[in-house]
Formats: sequence, structure tokens, C-alpha cells
Amino acid sequence: MYIFISLLFTCGGGERMQTLKVGARTKPASTAAAISGYLKTLDAVEVVAMGRDATYNATLAIVNAKEFMRPLGLAFDIDISIVDLYVENKEKTAIKWILSKKNIIDNNS
Repeated sequence: MYIFISLLFTCGGGERMQTLKVGARTKPASTAAAISGYLKTLDAVEVVAMGRDATYNATLAIVNAKEFMRPLGLAFDIDISIVDLYVENKEKTAIKWILSKKNIIDNNS
């Protein structure tokens, strides 16, 4: 079982992306803060969760991160997919979100 692991990858287009693995015991507020922090400096964050509780925690963290970033004029696009992972030589299904940073245009300036 994993609680919170982060890995740094470079995507095919040269963008830097952080991977966060969310578990059933991961605190959504901590994950949301990590997502927000990484998206301030990186191009994308990948969030992976296996199981009902982990998926709930990841979803809650993504929603909270979106709200954390709004006052800073930042937002992200979300791409969701189902992936097969191998854990302890067993195939398991997980949900993967890729959050790609975008800037919000301020129309009041």
C-alpha cells in the first residue's frame, strides 16, 4: 500500500510533470497543496489512485487544488483515463488524472 509518493518526469514535449500517487489514507488537503505548488513551477501533474477511498481522496484534492489556484490566476485542464498497473506482480486498475497548467486571462485589466 502506498500513501503518498511523488516522482518527477519529463514528458515527450519537454514539459516537466510531477506524478502523485494517492492512497486511501492520503490527506486530500495535503495533496491539493502539493498539486497547487507543483503547478506553479511545472507544466503538468499526474495523479494516480487505486481503490474507492483513494479515488475519492484524489478527486477531492483536485477540486480543492482548483479552488486554491483560482485567486492566483491559474487553472488547469484535466484529462482522465483508466490505466492498468502491476503491483506485487498482480494487474490492478487505477484512475489517472493529468492536470495541465493554463493561465486564466484577467479581463479586468
